[in-house]
Formats: sequence, structure tokens, C-alpha cells
Amino acid sequence: MNKSWSEKDIRKEIKKMDIMTGLSGAELIIEFVKSKNKIGSFQVKNGNPYKFCFSKDFFFDETFPYRLAIDTIRHEYAHYMDFMKNGNVGHSKSWKLCCSKVNAMPIRICTKDIIDYFRKSEENAKQLIDAYNKFERGHIVIHPKFGKGIVEEVDVNVNGSILINFRHQGIKNLGLRWVVENCRICC
Repeated sequence: MNKSWSEKDIRKEIKKMDIMTGLSGAELIIEFVKSKNKIGSFQVKNGNPYKFCFSKDFFFDETFPYRLAIDTIRHEYAHYMDFMKNGNVGHSKSWKLCCSKVNAMPIRICTKDIIDYFRKSEENAKQLIDAYNKFERGHIVIHPKFGKGIVEEVDVNVNGSILINFRHQGIKNLGLRWVVENCRICC
């Protein structure tokens, strides 16, 4: 799920964290800046929290991985949270603890390898969802061991499963990913 981000989108994500933490990060300025090296930042001005900045080069690029954008927002929010709760700025132990509370990766630098990993992960997920959508109730599936079966139910979630009724083996609840990779749909 890739998209181009708006201030409204980012503010919505920050509000979710505000609800968890009791803070008011969504009230800060959100600014898009021209930066090819820094994806995001949290800034303090005159000893007070001031704004969140996010790179136009990444957040306006529809190929920038959605999960990495979310993680970047959470990463910068963790800086805000650490400043508000502990008076700290930077990538300290208290910041890492804040990362764990807002579900951000506690890593300091986002490299090209990390971006590529997220891109590949999202590409694989999209391909898997496309494959999952091929299986519907009533389809006949050929299983390598059980033979022909009729799809009874498909549950497309993170750990998707599929119920298939095999003539001689009965109903089996199989992992959807395994079925996609090892079975085929018959006429």
C-alpha cells in the first residue's frame, strides 16, 4: 500500500500516538522539506517542542514504502515523547524506550538497504494478496497429497487460512500461503 502523504495523513498518525501517550504532538507544526538524506526530524525551538519535518523526496514518492513512512512518523514522535517526558533529544536509551512504546524501530539511521527491504517486503505482500484473491468458495483445488478438494472458506488475514473439503480426507484447514505456493486451481 504505497501512497503520497499529506499533512493531514501524518497528523492522523500522530493523533493515534497522542491518544496512547497523553501528549499533544498533533498540535505541532508539520512541514515537508527538501531532503534526500534525512527522512524526518523533530525540532525544538527556544526550549519547547516546535515541529516535525518530513522529506518531500520520500513522503511524496508513491514508491516509498508505507510501513517505512509509518515507522518514520513513529520514530520522530518518539523523539518528541522523549523530549516531553525526559527532556532528552537524540538517540538515547530513553528514546529507545519511547520507540518501543509507540512501536517504532529503535534504529538511528535509515539506509538504502532498509528502504529496499521494505520495498521488497511490500512487493511480496502485494503479490501474495493477488494470489490469495484467486481462491474463492467453490473453487476446485488440486493438492499434491490429498488430490482434488473444494474450497469451503478463505480467511485472508496476516496468517491467512483456507478450508478445503477433500473427498477422501475430509475438511482440512491449510495455511493460505502454503496453498498458494503448492496447490493449483482446477477448472
